[in-house]
Amino acid sequence: MNAQLKLAIEARDRGISRVKAKNADFIRMMRRVARMIALRNGTVCADDLRAWLGSHPDVERPSHYNAYGAIFSRNPDFEFHSYYTSTQKQGHGNRLIRWRLTR
Repeated sequence: MNAQLKLAIEARDRGISRVKAKNADFIRMMRRVARMIALRNGTVCADDLRAWLGSHPDVERPSHYNAYGAIFSRNPDFEFHSYYTSTQKQGHGNRLIRWRLTR
């Protein structure tokens, strides 16, 4: 691995750690929601969580949109299922991951 790539990966990992720390309660709760959705539908994605959150206005929102990715990041309960194109306005049609439960 070249030095520039190593620096980029380290910066990414620091960013993920900061988002997780600042949104710990949100991530913990949304992991439970993600598990519930995956049990019901077989898979779950960030769009599903945003939709759930949209129907629960009383739930506190994350401080940064990257918190949605942190829900699944280094989470042994979920594994890659497939890619999909986001249908949420804030998703800008980006390619995202659909997850399934590992257990």
